Amino acid sequence: MEYPKRLCFKEFLGNKEIFRAFQRANYSLGFVEMHEYSIVQALLNQCEDIAKEHNATKIEKIVCKIGIMSGIEIHLFEIAFNTFKEGTICSEARLIINRQDLKLKCEGCDREFSSLRRLISICDVCGDILNTIDG
Repeated sequence: MEYPKRLCFKEFLGNKEIFRAFQRANYSLGFVEMHEYSIVQALLNQCEDIAKEHNATKIEKIVCKIGIMSGIEIHLFEIAFNTFKEGTICSEARLIINRQDLKLKCEGCDREFSSLRRLISICDVCGDILNTIDG
């Protein structure tokens, strides 16, 4: 089967033969099917909408903040972005990903914590509940 040079996300998902080939390639690399593809599609759609609002003809750089607790696999996100940006206004865009550490804040004493080891949501100082404020 000859594959088209540029394939949009909907065509990709709609063509089971191409999608299965992509899945097999990802499985052989140790990847599993994840939600990064739909997140990238939403990002590209948002970029298209914003570009239209500002009469832009191309986007050169996209900066994303992704929290460590988001469940997004950065390498899968990058692969999906580089795959699906072709044929869009973002085709020449560089993707810059800023990894956001976990930030927690105590409801009682307003103390902030920023450590992945702080998965217990109780403040060491006052014993109140910690809320996630970023990451």
